[in-house]
Amino acid sequence: MWAKQFQTGIYVLQYSTVGKKNAKMPGVMAEEIVVLKDGEVLTRTKGMLGISQEELSETKEFFILLPNDIFDREESSNIL
Repeated sequence: MWAKQFQTGIYVLQYSTVGKKNAKMPGVMAEEIVVLKDGEVLTRTKGMLGISQEELSETKEFFILLPNDIFDREESSNIL
């Protein structure tokens, strides 16, 4: 598993991005993540949310990153 629990409800998430290999951040399990577009539900799933104080974009055009498979998950198998 890519997340290891270190306190009740808080996990250490390991991730890699351009310029960062095996980086870590705290995360929490969300009971429900709902992605909407123009009022339409695109997906509804459980999932891990990483918490960071770093800005994701210089232009502040977005504030969240989602896993690339979030739209492929089935309701019965969406627990990470």
